[in-house]
Amino acid sequence: MSASPSDSETRGGDESAESLVARCAPDLRRFVRRYFGGPASTRESADDIVQSVCREVLEHADVFERDGELGMQRWMQRVARRKIVDRHRHATADRRDAARETPGVDSALLSRGATPSHTVAIREELNATLAAFDGLPEVVRDAILLSRLEGLSYDDIGKRLGRTPGAVRNLVYRGLAKLADKLDD
Repeated sequence: MSASPSDSETRGGDESAESLVARCAPDLRRFVRRYFGGPASTRESADDIVQSVCREVLEHADVFERDGELGMQRWMQRVARRKIVDRHRHATADRRDAARETPGVDSALLSRGATPSHTVAIREELNATLAAFDGLPEVVRDAILLSRLEGLSYDDIGKRLGRTPGAVRNLVYRGLAKLADKLDD
């Protein structure tokens, strides 16, 4: 007889599901960036797919068979794979011409008066920044994302990453310095 999940895991398991999703999100981001591209990427970014996957997984966390972090990663990758395939099918449907469409970032820049060549330069700089960021160690990327994008304190980040606030501060500082060095090259 197998042990049944606790009531908090099945009904109110949002807290542990959110924690699992947060820990799995960097791996999911790398997975999506590896497989998402082509015509579908002119309509939305890999980060849009990651956000959509996380939202869907959290909305359906009550049906997740608790299988730990590895199970969550597999589930999130299945959802991401389905979304990537759906986006590709949609982008390549006969009634669509993805080549005529301008990516979201590009259209925002063009609407502000940027020239197409300036928009291309910004897109190249963004891609270089993302590539340099992906080259950082995972724990450094996580610390930077939690600090700069989510606005968490070093104490809160330290709790999530199992490190002291001082160690997190050093990770963020050194990571940003290394990122700047990579971009200067």
